[in-house]
Amino acid sequence: MTAVEGFTTASGSAYEVHLDTRMIRRVGNAAGHPPTPRQGPDGQWRHFHDLVLVQLPGEDVSIAIAWDGAGALTLTSPLATVSPGLARLLGVPNHDGPA
Repeated sequence: MTAVEGFTTASGSAYEVHLDTRMIRRVGNAAGHPPTPRQGPDGQWRHFHDLVLVQLPGEDVSIAIAWDGAGALTLTSPLATVSPGLARLLGVPNHDGPA
């Protein structure tokens, strides 16, 4: 069984990630915000091509999800917490574990 990594965003979304199979799903949102159409329904596993840290000027760090075969990106809200394995892989700055 593969290890599950994950992250949460400042807007309340929680994601689970299987790095070795390149699968990701949004588990839900604490504030009730719906997923974007590119993400699919909450709980649905989707293949991704890459996960990339993005920091726009004056903004906190977010994750861009590059979807397999779709040529599309999803930019998350700024990160709130990141699992240690995912933080190491992505090089999340100033991260010592979940906040």
